[in-house]
Amino acid sequence: MQFLCYNSDKNNGGEMRKLIKEYKKLNQKKYREDQKLFLVEGMKINRMLWSDKPELVKQVLYCQERLTNDEFEDITQLPFLKEAITESELNAISDTGTPQPVVSVAAIPASFFNFNGDDYTRSDLIIFLDRVRDPGNLGVIIRTSIWFGFNRFILFNCADLFSPKVIRSTGGAVFEDAKIFITDVFPEECIAKLKDSGFKIITTEMTGQENIFTGTFPEKYLIVFSNEPGGVSDELLTHSDLSIFIPGSEQLDSLNVSVAAGIVLGMFFKQKRK
Repeated sequence: MQFLCYNSDKNNGGEMRKLIKEYKKLNQKKYREDQKLFLVEGMKINRMLWSDKPELVKQVLYCQERLTNDEFEDITQLPFLKEAITESELNAISDTGTPQPVVSVAAIPASFFNFNGDDYTRSDLIIFLDRVRDPGNLGVIIRTSIWFGFNRFILFNCADLFSPKVIRSTGGAVFEDAKIFITDVFPEECIAKLKDSGFKIITTEMTGQENIFTGTFPEKYLIVFSNEPGGVSDELLTHSDLSIFIPGSEQLDSLNVSVAAGIVLGMFFKQKRK
């Protein structure tokens, strides 16, 4: 399906309605995959997109009556295709009850679906997200990881990175200098390449071998955060070199995966700064 792009010079209300309808479909994964496009909502996150990944921007939609004068002035200076829309049109596009006044239409980068081993082996810590299917958890883990300076990710069978909820949850961190590989098939060859390059595979488990607060860890490692109900996938368990756990009161049987990731990554950050 060819993607529509509205030309305001035509002043065609029917064309605009058709465009809004097509943009709204981008809230659904199958249409994002078909069009290879996604939506980015909110001034703060869009500023990160515009400055860090301008090559992805296809069009910027804005509701002028909802913008401050400074925000409107900034948008008029953007080098992208821009279009003013009404508040009702903005509401129609957004997947939230209180939409932000700016929405960009951006291209899904093809590079996110190809594994470049050299980009990963230059790092000493890689984050492997194993079937993390809650959009909020996925976004928060990526945001937290980049906060600590860890920006290499492998996403195996996770929530759609380009869903509006995930993009919001990352706080725009996904547009920073991150290397992300997305796959629905277990990346056996990637794991083998990383292990050949000296990486150790560390899994996080309730009954792990090493206490995250007192353990000793290798210099180069791939850390796995898994789906909470299912635990670590069998494929990863066969490759695991070390399992770690977070000690607690034992009043609960598990931690939220994004909370666990924050604790673990904070400890690794501390270790690497020593």
